[in-house]
Amino acid sequence: MVKGFDLRRFDPFLFVLRAYTVRVTLVLVCTSAHSAVDLTSVSTGQQGVTGVRIAVSGSISSSDAAKFRSIASALDKIHKQWWAVVDLNTQGGSVQAALEIGAVLRERTFAAMVDEGASCMSACVYILAGAPTRIVHKHATIGIHRPYDPDDKEDSADEQRRKQADLGRRITAYLQAMTIPIRLYEDSIFIPPDRMKILTSSEIASYGLSANDPSVDEANEVKKAKHLGITRIELGKRTAAARRQCGMDRMSDNTPSTELHKAAMCMDKLINVR
Repeated sequence: MVKGFDLRRFDPFLFVLRAYTVRVTLVLVCTSAHSAVDLTSVSTGQQGVTGVRIAVSGSISSSDAAKFRSIASALDKIHKQWWAVVDLNTQGGSVQAALEIGAVLRERTFAAMVDEGASCMSACVYILAGAPTRIVHKHATIGIHRPYDPDDKEDSADEQRRKQADLGRRITAYLQAMTIPIRLYEDSIFIPPDRMKILTSSEIASYGLSANDPSVDEANEVKKAKHLGITRIELGKRTAAARRQCGMDRMSDNTPSTELHKAAMCMDKLINVR
């Protein structure tokens, strides 16, 4: 894992990884054929940092959080410096497992991506919320509904109220820790599970699901400014000028990775002048 990894500086690296990956098999972690968590690729990235892609797909089960940690622990033994992009494409599953996986993403500063054509539904949104860097393609699908236990046998409204209140406390505390508006959960309460609400681009943005965590972003910017020996204001001016000069503002999900890489290197050179 990379300590103090600068997420903003390496935003383009996420897309470069998409084009330059090599499929691998991780023999140190045994996962079943139906596992929702799988290591899919490893590649050499910038400054000697190994880039890893981990897929979360299928139905999220109670055992997947442990599988996720096992993959991370195995990679720690293999790579001195590594970082992960977690590809999300799942209809949901266990809310508790999603909260635990999201907490690992936050602890490890991993990014979460819902790529073109992929879906992140129900409990999956809590994994996405946990990542300090969140990338949602314009042609991805994000959906929410009221969290529920598919194996629930409790038919008392009072007991359901108690259970939902307990779950609500855990989810809202989690969202607050991830700098995500708690209304993401509050708005989902009145959406029955059989009436999944597909979020619009503006709704995804309003919940913060397509933006980096502002507190993590700002901490990284302050660290960068200190490292360069300049003020935070000067760094902001440098970054804005570099984005314009290097053409980064004109790029999108559909920009070829070679162009993104070139622009990223251009920005790096302009920003890190001492």
